[in-house]
Amino acid sequence: MSMLQTQNVNIAQYNLDPNLPPGDNFDLLTWALDTPRTDPDDGFSLRASERELNEGFTDPDYFYTADDGGMVFKATIFGAKTSANTSFVRTELREMLRRGDTSIRTQGVNLNNWILDYQPDPQGPVGGRGGLLQATLKVEKVTTTGSQSHTGRVIVGQIHADDDEPIRLYFKKFPNNDRGYLYLAHEIKGGDDIWKVIVGPQNTNEDNQPIYESNPEQGLQLGEIFSYEINQQGPRIDVLIRRGDLSGPIIGHQFVDMNEENSGYDVVEEWNYFKAGAYSQNNTGESGDTNGVGSDFDLLTFYLLNNAHSPQ
Repeated sequence: MSMLQTQNVNIAQYNLDPNLPPGDNFDLLTWALDTPRTDPDDGFSLRASERELNEGFTDPDYFYTADDGGMVFKATIFGAKTSANTSFVRTELREMLRRGDTSIRTQGVNLNNWILDYQPDPQGPVGGRGGLLQATLKVEKVTTTGSQSHTGRVIVGQIHADDDEPIRLYFKKFPNNDRGYLYLAHEIKGGDDIWKVIVGPQNTNEDNQPIYESNPEQGLQLGEIFSYEINQQGPRIDVLIRRGDLSGPIIGHQFVDMNEENSGYDVVEEWNYFKAGAYSQNNTGESGDTNGVGSDFDLLTFYLLNNAHSPQ
């Protein structure tokens, strides 16, 4: 198989029914969803709760089942954001370990969230220690308008802490390139980001951010199925990329050692949760229409999504 050929993936192995909403094909009782649609109560992103997802929530514009049963996420350049401090629009799942038990608060060191494996023991119970996020997906479309740094850039998975992100996993493809890159950002708690290329040339600029001037030989085409694993154990966060499903060949691996980087997350009060979906990183493109949503967008389809944690 040449490096440009798509790894064959048997979609039937996932037992996805194109006639069902995503919540019937995936276990979404452990997730909530933020979309570009505006919540009339507060003007921010409309959130579907874990119960609503489990009961069949769909959005015909942003979140629905594909013809092959996959779970589709569409994030536009323009639309509602999750807060006044957020610069970009998303259709993205937020891990909710409480599984619909609204007596447990969404945020905080509690049973809805988990602690990094190297953190000291918390004062009360939490949803777990360390974690593994696995996904099989394809990026079908990325934005094609806007500034060079923003065009074609979308976050497909995260570990999010209280105010910072220990890991953000990016897919990036320029309009003139055939293949896209994958890279990660590790945010020092209260500080700057560390960037590492996972799939693509290992070139960085003076700010240590990846340079994307040519097609990566092992890069991924739009519509090509790949898998990622974000694995947090001890002080490390490892990110693996496989071509095809989770049994496919590893085409990229990077890690962050939070002790070596003095990342600052090893404190009692920190708490974390996974995120997955389409979090557009482009707010400079063309609106394309008059309703503020726009015709330029990122479109992803997921075929598998697993999250797991060790007991506290």
